[in-house]
Amino acid sequence: MTKSGFWTIVTSILLSTVHGYNRPRCDSDGYGQPQPDFCHQLIINEIPIDNRLTRLFSLRTSIKPEDITKAQWSQRVELPFLRKNDGCEVALLAVRFLNGSISYDTSTWEEIRDDAQRLKRFCGGFTVAPLGGNLVVGHHSRLALILYAPGSVYDGMVEADLAAGTVIVAEEDPKPNLGATAGIAKPSSLSCRRALPALGNSTFCNTTEGTIDLS
Repeated sequence: MTKSGFWTIVTSILLSTVHGYNRPRCDSDGYGQPQPDFCHQLIINEIPIDNRLTRLFSLRTSIKPEDITKAQWSQRVELPFLRKNDGCEVALLAVRFLNGSISYDTSTWEEIRDDAQRLKRFCGGFTVAPLGGNLVVGHHSRLALILYAPGSVYDGMVEADLAAGTVIVAEEDPKPNLGATAGIAKPSSLSCRRALPALGNSTFCNTTEGTIDLS
């Protein structure tokens, strides 16, 4: 990451960022069919257990956002958070909003674990045809949690982007009320400065609260 440019690949199923109670969105075409038993073990073994500390979850940044406390900053977690086993994969991502800004949010690992379990139960449960899915999480509904299967369309997109050395974020759904099933968003490169050139030399994607400084 440099001051001269920060490139991000949007590798994501579109997701709705409606505030309030967030409903999981399930999709086997993009996310495949992650196996519930494997997802359960992945959530238990790979999402940390902590003492309920509220943390900042964001892309890597060297500047503390003004609305983040020193305690939250000291416990910050760098996104993307990607973990997998033989039958399931999980991603916790920042979100690129429709205006080009990149989100951050606060949460606790305990809440993230609970959200992941709810997503697993809602989309997969213990049925013969489980589905992958996504869920908007975080104290201000600014993060994306995704469960997907190894070998799925989404997994292929993630692996290609990781191999290219890019940063992975989720993309806000421009039409969140069209139904519960998400659609595939083709990966596309973006630069904060090129997306929002009016900001001049600013290192912020935009000045809206809840979007991250990428310096």
